[in-house]
Amino acid sequence: MRDNLTAEALLEGHTDIIGEADKNRVLSENRVKAIHRNLVGKGIAPNRIRLEWYGDTRPLLADKSLSEGTRRANRRVEITTLKK
Repeated sequence: MRDNLTAEALLEGHTDIIGEADKNRVLSENRVKAIHRNLVGKGIAPNRIRLEWYGDTRPLLADKSLSEGTRRANRRVEITTLKK
């Protein structure tokens, strides 16, 4: 994004299903805002980055086994290019 000054991105925060839904939403918000702060700290204009957070509502892996691997995969921030 530093090389392409018109590029825009979407950051989407997610959590696993352990814990209360409200707390997971806040956790996913904090997770995505931390990435946003990092990008802004590297010189990316804040208005070029859109933020969304979903808590545990959009799992990458819907396996209900609660294995550590499944939980780890669902704790994430996804970055999507909106405009190149």
